[in-house]
Amino acid sequence: MWSLLYQNKTQEDVMYIPVHRQSIQIGSLPSSDLCISLNSSISKRHAKITVNRNNNTPNRNSVCRITDLGSTNGTFVIRKNIIQLTPLVPFDLNSGDKIRFGQSNGIWTAKFTEINILTCDDHNDNKKKKKFVRFIEKLGGRVFSEYSSECTHYCSMCNRVTPKFVFAVINNLPITGTDYWEKFQISVQRHTPLPNIDEYITANDCLPKIFKNAPLNVIIDRKKLFNKLNFLFFSISQLNKFGFIIQAAGGQLQLYQKFMSEQDILQPDIIIVDCYPDRKNLNVQLIEVEKKEYKSLKRTLHKKNIRMISCIEILGAIFYGSLEQYCNPIVGVENSLQIPRKIPKKHVHFSQVLSQDENNNVTPGNVEDTQLGKKRGCRRLCRRY
Repeated sequence: MWSLLYQNKTQEDVMYIPVHRQSIQIGSLPSSDLCISLNSSISKRHAKITVNRNNNTPNRNSVCRITDLGSTNGTFVIRKNIIQLTPLVPFDLNSGDKIRFGQSNGIWTAKFTEINILTCDDHNDNKKKKKFVRFIEKLGGRVFSEYSSECTHYCSMCNRVTPKFVFAVINNLPITGTDYWEKFQISVQRHTPLPNIDEYITANDCLPKIFKNAPLNVIIDRKKLFNKLNFLFFSISQLNKFGFIIQAAGGQLQLYQKFMSEQDILQPDIIIVDCYPDRKNLNVQLIEVEKKEYKSLKRTLHKKNIRMISCIEILGAIFYGSLEQYCNPIVGVENSLQIPRKIPKKHVHFSQVLSQDENNNVTPGNVEDTQLGKKRGCRRLCRRY
């Protein structure tokens, strides 16, 4: 998005320039888009500015050109040197260029603000989303449905943690709701300063309760969080679900192979990911390893004071930007994600609800509060999760 900014000790003016608008007219006429009437050196039709798409420009998807319309006292672009524009010949502006019209003391600054917004797909109001996309594209920005290294913002339309949300956290993108962009649109239409994005950051509102205190507003180099670490998976479905997140944070992936020796698995750079039951199918699905062998491996790790980590710890490590509490394979590390062996005899709330049938079998359910006081049921719950 291109804009013209004028600042002095007592005044600040800004004009936003949409893409593909015919032109921004500058002169002393009251009908001009940018009217400069207090200086006699400004011609009635002094200059014009146009913005057009240009995907060939590095780091910019639009180009801004200024043209002197044959003014009496000229138009000047100030870089290291002062450049007087040739009348009727368009001149490409760079972000940060200073512009002086005629002999006036006022200096305008051309500024380019990159707006490439990543959004989640879950949004019920498709008309509102299409309107939002049209507005951003009109300013020369882009809306992405898949993550790209060009993304500069993340707009949460579903208010929950998604893979795109995690990518935004890893890349330290500002995460806001739609309310910020609504205020942004009003500011552009009225040519007033943009709202302060720090006041609209909503990243922590999307997190589950266990991660509510994560410092998402702190700039942490999460791209190197898992550097030199290999995550060993026993389940292809788990690897496909969390693998690309691990790679985005600098980690490497391994799938367990039957020929792997104990020495291969117990390397200090390997983090072993526990294989949990699929919610749709409570039978653990393992790759290249029998259940007895898998349990034997867990016992061996326990004897060596090493534990398998749960998949959700991968998110915890990314959100907190640290491996001290999460993804730490040392037994005894405090971890709020581990389910206690004993469940108190009272109503317990679970986000993924389980219930008991008449035979005390633990089954998926839709009840939010479930009485899990019977010892047999507790054992089943702890063993499966």
